[in-house]
Amino acid sequence: MEINDLFQPPLSVLNAAALGVELFGERGLKEIIRDLNESVFATDAAA
Repeated sequence: MEINDLFQPPLSVLNAAALGVELFGERGLKEIIRDLNESVFATDAAA
């Protein structure tokens, strides 16, 4: 997942980028996306 994904449908329709910045700040939103990529969306190379 990347920040730009927040500006593409369906997330753009939900105003996800603006809401994320409002709730967490730009830095916090970037940290959350990084954490999601490392844990939730991580690919297991051993699989």
